Order: sequence, then structure tokens, then C-alpha cells
Amino acid sequence: MLEDSTKDKIVTFIFSVISGLIVAGIQQNVSLTWFSNPITYLLPFLVAMLVAIVAYLSLNILNFRSLGIRRMLTSTIKGEGGTKSQMSIARQNLYFMGIASSKWVKETKEFEAMLRRICSMNSGSIRFLLLDPDSESAKKLSLTKETKENTVKITIDTSLQSIKKILTALKDESDYDAIKERFEVRLYTQTPVYRLVLIDNNRAYLSFYGRGNSDGHEMKQIVIYPSKNIADKQNIFNALSEYFESVWVANEKNKYDLFS
Repeated sequence: MLEDSTKDKIVTFIFSVISGLIVAGIQQNVSLTWFSNPITYLLPFLVAMLVAIVAYLSLNILNFRSLGIRRMLTSTIKGEGGTKSQMSIARQNLYFMGIASSKWVKETKEFEAMLRRICSMNSGSIRFLLLDPDSESAKKLSLTKETKENTVKITIDTSLQSIKKILTALKDESDYDAIKERFEVRLYTQTPVYRLVLIDNNRAYLSFYGRGNSDGHEMKQIVIYPSKNIADKQNIFNALSEYFESVWVANEKNKYDLFS
């Protein structure tokens, strides 16, 4: 958020402008009567209200930017919000937390290219946190969607098998050992609330799972950047990164075997 002193200065400036407009309007129209020309009389007040509205919106935009929020995306499939785009821009690491990995593995070529590119780096890392297909949360999600109890389980299992199929196709490549070392999937059991993608420690894509939308296809995404000021505690990028790390560490024993 903006510091209080900065807010005070902005608010003071806004009210000075509004007051000036109102006074100027009154002085200009002092000889006019309401009945002779009401539109002319109201004009400065309308302008003042417009200035106030614009200023209010500007303050909120500044507040959003101080949190790290940059824009809203309308899709997890197309454009910047799509997995294809997100895989293509990742250079050093990509961390994903969601229910299944269906949309990722549909883009086979991009998925393979991401594995080769990131895992070939000593500091490269790809981590997927997926819902445990045998968990109670998976069963409840299926029932929420008013489908069979094992619908979500089948979706997750299918996506995991698709990952294994992609990895098997890369088995004879020189990068395979590096991929085995730097690509990992772990399973969590709590009810999924967020869909989160972290890329190269410099941007995050955050969505919220809603009732009946557990496949994540129709969710809006918030794009979040970290603050340039390391000491900035208002920026939420670090909180998201720490949240992912905490869930990752908590499920260290729930590593899914991708390479057997």
C-alpha cells in the first residue's frame, strides 16, 4: 500500500483541485440564477465530481500496483494466461500448484521444450503440486461437480500418466538425467483453493477455484510481480512464493514416482 504521508499529500492535492473548481464555478456563475441556466451553474460541480472519481480510481490503481498486481487475465487457456505461453517464457524455474496437469500436458511440444531448457541449467527447477487423486478432497470435488465420485481422480491420474508418457519419450536423450534430477511432482491432500503458477521468481499467476470450476478452464488470473524493494512487505508475490514452498516441504514424503 501507499505510505500514509504519500496518501495525505495526494488527498490534500485532490481536495485543493476540487475546492478550486467549485469556487471558480461559484464566482463565474454568481450573477446567474438556477432558473436561468442550471446546466451552466452545475458544470463546475460536475467537473469537480469527475476529478474526484478519477482521483479515487487512480489511488486504487496505485494501491494495487504496490501489492504487485499488474493486470487481470480472462483465460487459463488462451494468450498470456495459457499454459503454452507460460511454458514458453519460463527460463529458470516453473512452479505450479493446482488440481491436475491436464492443460500442461496437452501442449506436448512446449512441455518437452520447457523440460529440456530449464532442466539443462544447474539452477533449473520444475515443481508440480497436484491434488492426491486418492484424497477425500478429490472425492468431494467430484461430488461438487455433481459427477461420479471418482471423476476428479480419473482426471488427475490421466494427467500424471500423460506426464510419464512424455518423459518416457525423452528417455534416450542426453538431458534425461538432468530432467530426472530437476523435475518433480508432489501430491497434497487439502482442499484446493488456489491455482498458482510461479515463473522465474519474477511473476505469478493466481486464480481461485470456484464451485463447479475445478478443471480451471474458465477462471480469471491475477498477474503479480515482485517488488524491486526487497524490504517491501506489502507486495504479495513473496507471500505466494512462501505459501507454495510451505506446501511443497510439507508434502516431501508424497513424491510421485514419474520415472518408474
